[in-house]
Amino acid sequence: MATTTKSTDTKPEVPDLAAEVAALRNEMSNVISLMGRLGQDSATVARDSAKAKVAEGVARGSEAAGKAADRARNEWAGVESRILAETQARPWRTLGIAALGGFALGIFLRRR
Repeated sequence: MATTTKSTDTKPEVPDLAAEVAALRNEMSNVISLMGRLGQDSATVARDSAKAKVAEGVARGSEAAGKAADRARNEWAGVESRILAETQARPWRTLGIAALGGFALGIFLRRR
């Protein structure tokens, strides 16, 4: 009958295990660092994209406001020219409307 002897010497495995754990910690640290940099890069890209969209929106709003101001200016110029033409065509009528407006305003302010 052949007998085999078991070796209970575990010392050579312990340093190998410690080295593997240290390597695993180092690798996990690198992975976590890479994930952090990836998150920062994503945040930078998102922030830059948002800034670009805001700038585009401001430009569109400014352009729309400019167009609205031009339309209002043109409309007011048309109204002003019609008022001047009507005033020159019928001066007594204009004077009567102004007097009536002044009278109504006087009554309104007197009651307060």
